[in-house]
Amino acid sequence: MDFGNRGRNRWWTLLAVSAAQLLVVLDGTIVNIALPSAQQALGLTDANRQWAITAYALAFGGLLLIGGRISGVLGHRRAFALGLLGFAAASALGGAAENAPVLFGARALQGLFAALLAPAGLSLLTTTFTDAGDRGRAFGVFAAVGAAGSAVGLIAGGVLTEYASWRWCLYINVPVAVGAALAVRLVPQARPVGERDRPDDEGGRLDGELDRPVGEGERLDGELDRSAGERGLDGEWERPVSDRVRLGGERRRQDGVRGRPGGERGLSGGDLGRPVRERGRPGGVRARSVGEGGRVDGERVRSVGEGRRLDGERERSGGELGRPVRDRGRLDLPGAVLSATGFVALVCAFTEAEARGWGSPVVVALLAFGGLLLAGFVAVERRAPRPLLPMRVLADPARASAFLAVTLLFVAMFGFYLFMSYHTQAELGYSPVEAGLVLIINATAALAGSMLIAGRLLGRVPPVVLIVPGLLTAAAGIGVLVWFSALVPALVLTGLGLGCVLPPTASLATAGTRGHDIGAASAAYNASQQLGAALGVALLNTIAVSATTTAGLTVAVGILLVAACVTGPLLTVASRRSLKDRAARTGAP
Repeated sequence: MDFGNRGRNRWWTLLAVSAAQLLVVLDGTIVNIALPSAQQALGLTDANRQWAITAYALAFGGLLLIGGRISGVLGHRRAFALGLLGFAAASALGGAAENAPVLFGARALQGLFAALLAPAGLSLLTTTFTDAGDRGRAFGVFAAVGAAGSAVGLIAGGVLTEYASWRWCLYINVPVAVGAALAVRLVPQARPVGERDRPDDEGGRLDGELDRPVGEGERLDGELDRSAGERGLDGEWERPVSDRVRLGGERRRQDGVRGRPGGERGLSGGDLGRPVRERGRPGGVRARSVGEGGRVDGERVRSVGEGRRLDGERERSGGELGRPVRDRGRLDLPGAVLSATGFVALVCAFTEAEARGWGSPVVVALLAFGGLLLAGFVAVERRAPRPLLPMRVLADPARASAFLAVTLLFVAMFGFYLFMSYHTQAELGYSPVEAGLVLIINATAALAGSMLIAGRLLGRVPPVVLIVPGLLTAAAGIGVLVWFSALVPALVLTGLGLGCVLPPTASLATAGTRGHDIGAASAAYNASQQLGAALGVALLNTIAVSATTTAGLTVAVGILLVAACVTGPLLTVASRRSLKDRAARTGAP
């Protein structure tokens, strides 16, 4: 039975992941409205107050790829729980802050744990919901929470600041995070790559990660393999074949799949195992030492620790070529440093561009430095044995299209939200709370688009059918505000477009990935959103200041149209290729 669809506990996964997604997105905006009160209470200066927001954004965005890798090593469930508890502790620290350094440090810690929490949550959702119908509903809810989270943050920030205290904008995270952490206990267990799996009631493969044959004492790569007494080379012990492969109708479970008696195939380490009658000899015949390249019934078994072939087939684990088990948790340190510093340099450049202008030497230097660092990151990842972001994750055209679509969507939408704040307060005279409440219209439309449209159609229609119309609808919404000054239609259309784009892009970002690749793809998806949001606020605000607000919003419309024109053909080609591959596998005409 498929692990992703057994039991009702998978819906607890959706509840916990949605709560975590709300925390991550909400904290990007909830402090904005509370910042003036915090500045007055803590004596922040006009020059350093922005770090209450920037510290979170930089830590979150800069550490996302590292968080995705750690999630794959620890196991997504364990990393998710750790991220929730750390986020709660950092929020409590920030709420109790009595000076600026403590507040800024707490916000950076929130970003750090959010960088672990976000990819782990999306990975859990991907591995839990594999049925097309359930997957569509789950990603619809997940995307709806993400789409509405920013608006909810602005609303909650205004209400809490006005009727309680700015500190509650941070304290509010604690009960939500602790509640989600308690719900994690009901989330199906998922273990890290390379960890020896224990027997499972359904025997399902977890997280696409390597499962050892259940009940065997075998360990690879120089670790002790207990046996009846024949010792091979390199300090390894070989178990007699008769003990490792049982005959006579007894079932064995390998890789979470129940083996069949006789000569039927079982799975081993991610590859199809050889027929039992070929691999085992009845009567306690011992296999020769693996280090000697010994044969088991004529098949050569080479050392897995050298990354070679096992039973004539290349072992795979989580989408990667077989590696020594003991090294699977090593962090790609050069890639981690280059990705984090490159992202931080770009975000700082975008932030400084608002005040200094895009032609400032500081901004140009930061942009060039960030670009060089990210180029170096790509070069390192192409050669790294265990890359932080495997290039195969970005090479898939459908996944690359999803990253591009969500990046450009966030560029346009975060610029739109900034202008909405100015428009409602400066031009329409709304209070901060009233300005936040206006965004309920947009949040409700986003919920409808995610759950009622994309959530029901995802898996039934190609992703391009949802993504391209969603981008065009969002463009139409901003255009309505620019050319007709129609506030409510603009909020409805942009919300519907946002809701239609996020579920299919989130699903495409992790579709077909396994093992460490799931965490890497989830992290890259979240990083795309963060880069898009930072660039959108800086770019469109600069255009508005140097020209007019109308010019900035018109550029946002153009960005969405470009996104639709570019991603549409890419997704169509990827969809056709997928159909051809499926037909080739099934033999259909």
